[in-house]
Amino acid sequence: MKVNSCTYRPIYKVGTLSQTSILDAIDSFILKTRKLNIKFDAIYPADPCAFPFVMYISGKTGVPVKQEKFIKPEEKTLMVFSIFPDQIKKPGINFLTENYIAEKIRVFRSKFPKSPSLIIASSSHIKSADVQLILYKRPERVNSYRFLTEAYKNFYFPVIGEFLHIEESFWKISEQEIKLFEKAKRIRDNAARLGYEDIHTELVPLEEDADILYWEKLEKLQIETPSQTETENGKEFTIKYRKLLDLKNPEDSSVIASILETISQTIEPYFPVRVAYTNYEIVHDRKVLIVPVAREIVDGVELKVEISHLKAKPEEEQTLVKLVEDALKILVKEVLKKKTFRPYVEIVREKGKFFIYINWHLDREVLNILSSRINKKWLLARLFHRKKAISRKNELIKNLQDFNFSVENLTFLLSSMESLYAENPIMFKAIGGRIKEILDEKGLWYLAGVYALKCFGFIKLDGIAGNRELLQFLLKLKNYENFHHFFALENRYIFPVATERKYRPNWERVIKSDEPVILTREVLNPQTPVTYTLKDSHGFFLGTVPKVVAHYMAAKEESGKKLTCRKFFLDETMFSGSSYWIEVNIND
Repeated sequence: MKVNSCTYRPIYKVGTLSQTSILDAIDSFILKTRKLNIKFDAIYPADPCAFPFVMYISGKTGVPVKQEKFIKPEEKTLMVFSIFPDQIKKPGINFLTENYIAEKIRVFRSKFPKSPSLIIASSSHIKSADVQLILYKRPERVNSYRFLTEAYKNFYFPVIGEFLHIEESFWKISEQEIKLFEKAKRIRDNAARLGYEDIHTELVPLEEDADILYWEKLEKLQIETPSQTETENGKEFTIKYRKLLDLKNPEDSSVIASILETISQTIEPYFPVRVAYTNYEIVHDRKVLIVPVAREIVDGVELKVEISHLKAKPEEEQTLVKLVEDALKILVKEVLKKKTFRPYVEIVREKGKFFIYINWHLDREVLNILSSRINKKWLLARLFHRKKAISRKNELIKNLQDFNFSVENLTFLLSSMESLYAENPIMFKAIGGRIKEILDEKGLWYLAGVYALKCFGFIKLDGIAGNRELLQFLLKLKNYENFHHFFALENRYIFPVATERKYRPNWERVIKSDEPVILTREVLNPQTPVTYTLKDSHGFFLGTVPKVVAHYMAAKEESGKKLTCRKFFLDETMFSGSSYWIEVNIND
């Protein structure tokens, strides 16, 4: 053994992560800690996806799996993180982040200081973790989609006072998941015994002396607790507004717009079309995107147009080319009677993207002919339709400034945001600074929490799923990584009570007599110990708090903070899943 040769790097590196390489690394970890006589009093799953690996280590070593309420401060507990980053790549799923790992270690060690951390695998070196088993190069989903979906339902951002709680069904799914890993390892080992030559170990040692690393971090507990990071306001999305048709002569601008609208009108019966007259409107989605650039030259205008279509099929490409050519033929032959240079057309294909480039020199004579032939009413009607996004943007700002809570106003506001973001996300992001300013000034940040509950199915507002990309943008305005981060740091929650129609008479009694709503926690509830119920002053049941909000309320109550509850909005006219709203404030 070389003295002082430890580099504190990940133990192994691997090209592509696999189930067998993970179990090989864990088996090596167990063997080396046993050889060095390093013992633990408990194992703690630091994120839900780590449950199968924790079960495997516990089964091989006999060390019990514990949660916060059963761990003593003097016990040495091994914190186990799973695989970084998240294996499911979808909007709104960015749960296991470096900030989460650092904050989880900090919060857990504030109560249990003898708790070294272990991360199973990561695509980069996670320096906040004490030991990292695998550094992989190419991402690969090794867990089943079913398991990951259930695991993300049990994910919560670290907060002082929290404690681990899961449902029995997730525990069983975790047991089934690790059996799939063990099955893959048995198949690999049996193939190696039968003499298959292509079976080889995938792990390449990276740490020069893992024994020293294990001894210092896991036995001598030479560990560093990450410092707390302050949440700052997110960076504003800035883009300078610029017109793409900025010509001095307004008649020339009308001519260019008429050419673009003619091409667009020809394509529209077959494909949805977006014509970008400003840089705000350059959005690459499933529509055919037309981006023009016009430049004034001596006695004329040089027009360059890019027509693109993402993920177009070969037959769609042919159709699009024919439509563009037909539109140009109409302009050249029927309108201009061939009194012009023919436009140059070039077709380019790049990795699933399809482009048509048009370069057309329009001299003064051609511009005058086209100007005299323009149908002004037709052109104004089409341009007015395209400028609706601008008016919707201004209307959204006004509605946000004048917002007065009701279910109808809330639904209308959120649908307006979703519509504008879906139509023109760049324009929406450009006004993000103004939206943040209004949310701060009016105290409306609870709307982001309500929208998060809607997007992830915790409440139902209009029966339509929310836009998770929009939610992520709103949360980034205050530098929140995800909606769990939002609920962990906010101290004001507004949400609809989860109730049923049979409890409507109890609510009507509360409305008529103006009774207070009482918030109580049921720690012995068999479903989850973070259940919060709402009752009136006579003890009649009204409903429960959504589970995700209840978790953070329970954590903050466990940390010694006081919860106050009041009625926020009660719909007296009709009953639905969003008729009765309450406000909960967290006070020190």
